Amino acid sequence: MGSYFCFSCGKTTDDPEQTNAGMFCPQCGDRMDQKITDQEKGVDGKAPSDAVASAGERKGQKPEFTGSAAEYFRIWIVNTFLTIVTLGIYGAWAKVRNRQYFYKNTAIDGHAFDYTANPLAILKGYLIVGTGFALYSLAGRYRPEYAFIILAIFFLVFPFLAYKSLRFFAHNSAYRNIRFRFSGTLG
Repeated sequence: MGSYFCFSCGKTTDDPEQTNAGMFCPQCGDRMDQKITDQEKGVDGKAPSDAVASAGERKGQKPEFTGSAAEYFRIWIVNTFLTIVTLGIYGAWAKVRNRQYFYKNTAIDGHAFDYTANPLAILKGYLIVGTGFALYSLAGRYRPEYAFIILAIFFLVFPFLAYKSLRFFAHNSAYRNIRFRFSGTLG
């Protein structure tokens, strides 16, 4: 027969409180998912100390960054040079390279994050914003009343653009091959 071990309080029980949501510790009320066999129990009938140690490790994983300044400097200098030479067009690719570097060098529990964005999609966003700014600048110079209308349209559209940006950023960020999700709404 097996027992259940609570990683929160260390209690071992043969009869956890069972509900539709799962089994819970009768002492502290936390979820009990770890079933241990009689052979895994210690001499005193409690769970072995390594189970408690592994529980502590699971709860408090700290992010670890393994990148170096010299490595990032090489990426940064190339990105800056190519962005200047291409008059900003390479900026989308530079943004992806920067994020990929930071994501791939940031790990939790030995697993690195991943950034999978398509630079063309970012470039498309840059072009849309650039076109809007150019229209606003031209209107401000030649037809100031149109500049006010364009500015009002921008303020109306900004929440939608921020929403789409957050969704794009979350969708293209992954940990252990699981993509993040932004489930916010506009309303």
